[in-house]
Amino acid sequence: MADPPVGGPGSNRSSAWLAEQLATKQLERQRPDPKFQKFLLHRVGRSLHFIDKAPASDPDSEFTLAYDAIRHCIDVHLNVNGLRVMNVAGAHRLYVAYARACMAEIISEDDLRLYATFRPIRNASEYPAPGDELQIPADAARTAFEVAKRFFKAATDAARS
Repeated sequence: MADPPVGGPGSNRSSAWLAEQLATKQLERQRPDPKFQKFLLHRVGRSLHFIDKAPASDPDSEFTLAYDAIRHCIDVHLNVNGLRVMNVAGAHRLYVAYARACMAEIISEDDLRLYATFRPIRNASEYPAPGDELQIPADAARTAFEVAKRFFKAATDAARS
């Protein structure tokens, strides 16, 4: 999957990228569901609250919670726009591509770039090879937490509009 051009939900670049993902069944249309959005935002809020109350006590868990919070925020944005990621190989890469294509107007390029660097770290942490266990540094976990807070604000704002 090629990186999409940076754009927003209404841009020609993101529209072409979305059309391709729908045609190849990477994304599907669904009815926006404010209850689902609220559920996900509540879950993200709980995760961020937990990370904030237990900073640096377990960087691996902090990073995992922050990464999953970002992904849930993207799920909110997808749902607001009547979309969802299909359960396909490479779905986590698709979340990164969607954020880049459709959230660039509400998430900074730096945060989009950081999120893209988090995905392979999360993958290596989640699926370690024997003898290759990854230990997440505390500063990386804290950076992921800060990025997750900004995604949370953007997702909350999108759900309210």
